[in-house]
Amino acid sequence: GDVIHCTWPLLFRFMLAMLAVVVLVGIITLVIVFYSDITRFFTSIVMAIQKTGVWGYLVMACLIFVTTFPPIPGYGYLVMSCGFIWDLKGFFPAYIGLYTYSTRARAHT
Repeated sequence: GDVIHCTWPLLFRFMLAMLAVVVLVGIITLVIVFYSDITRFFTSIVMAIQKTGVWGYLVMACLIFVTTFPPIPGYGYLVMSCGFIWDLKGFFPAYIGLYTYSTRARAHT
């Protein structure tokens, strides 16, 4: 019959893809199992930021700026946390963080 020849680069890419799938399924499983613990942890961090007063605005704006770079997750959670901490006033750190990213991105084009 026909013999299938597999080259090392093709086999390596396949194994890398399978590893990525296993890691992704593992992360999703951990998030589902420990959802309440993760939520409690992030809520405590958000409350600590709220207690810092005006510095909290700067901290959140800086965190949002950092998470707007593509491979870093957490942007949506931080913007949601701004609303959770300061209600409508949470718009300002979210806007400042995103605006600084957009001006930085525009400067490089």
